[in-house]
Amino acid sequence: MAFDLFELTDAIKQYTDNDETSFVNNIPLFIRQAEERILKSVQLSLFRKNATATVTDGYAYINIPSDFLAPFSMSLNGNPFPKTGSVYNIATCFSLASVGIESPPGTRLNVDVLGTGRILGAITDPDATQVTVNDTNAINFYLKYKVQGQSRNSTLTDDQITYIEETLLPYMAQYPSIYSTLYQGDIIQGLYYLEFKDVSFLRDYGDEGYNQATRGLPKYYAQFDNDNFILSPVPDAVYEVQLSYLYRPQSLTETFTATWLSTNAELTLLYGCLVEAYLYMKGEQDMMAYYDKRFNESLVGLKLLGEAKETTDQYRTGMVIRAKQ
Repeated sequence: MAFDLFELTDAIKQYTDNDETSFVNNIPLFIRQAEERILKSVQLSLFRKNATATVTDGYAYINIPSDFLAPFSMSLNGNPFPKTGSVYNIATCFSLASVGIESPPGTRLNVDVLGTGRILGAITDPDATQVTVNDTNAINFYLKYKVQGQSRNSTLTDDQITYIEETLLPYMAQYPSIYSTLYQGDIIQGLYYLEFKDVSFLRDYGDEGYNQATRGLPKYYAQFDNDNFILSPVPDAVYEVQLSYLYRPQSLTETFTATWLSTNAELTLLYGCLVEAYLYMKGEQDMMAYYDKRFNESLVGLKLLGEAKETTDQYRTGMVIRAKQ
């Protein structure tokens, strides 16, 4: 069974034996109050939501979703090399360049088609005809610096960074069928998770944090105000961000049709509404205590679902076992 708004409204009127106009007009309020009590009392997958956004070079702020309550996690796309709207796949861009001089036949990088006259992959020696060990090292230094946020290696020059970003990556992205072998190693991750900190920590982080003069791969995020998150360091490129967060689902009073709570937690929702209704009516204390008891009993089952059954599987943890009575 599932309640829609009209069925729950009718149930509240029948349980309380009250259809007085002002009482009926306040039933939507009772429903929202009960939903709020459930929302703040139990953790359910229903209350988890993901949202994506894009941050740009030199801008540290991200808009907070309008239904946001609290963060679960924030991650960046593991690819830190988007350029002018085109996203370059790291797995394909660096597969060939990272294999070094012992590449099998056919994997040598071709002459640059962008008109520079240089050999793609000849990062450290413009006159070289193939990828060298020094090129591989330069790429690895670049990945550690840009992806992992490590200190920049002293041998990685500005010219090499410019060449990788403006020549090598665009070329490889243009020919994904050629550069299709996955780059293997512990440098690249599918998602890069940021650490949640207080705004004061980000301000105290120094030039690599709040100051836009020094930019890099963001490591930390904080809730700056009611409308914005802030990242630190300030992004040095365009990144796709994914936010997993606790959100406020639509109320039954907004959808009118059945919601997850009114379908899967109808007892909890009903008795939560009756508690609020009896408070409004200044009803008998024994009935109010009874409804509150029934609400809390049903809430235990809901917590078991959301905080135990939804977060484990029987294959790994076995069935829920209770102590013998």
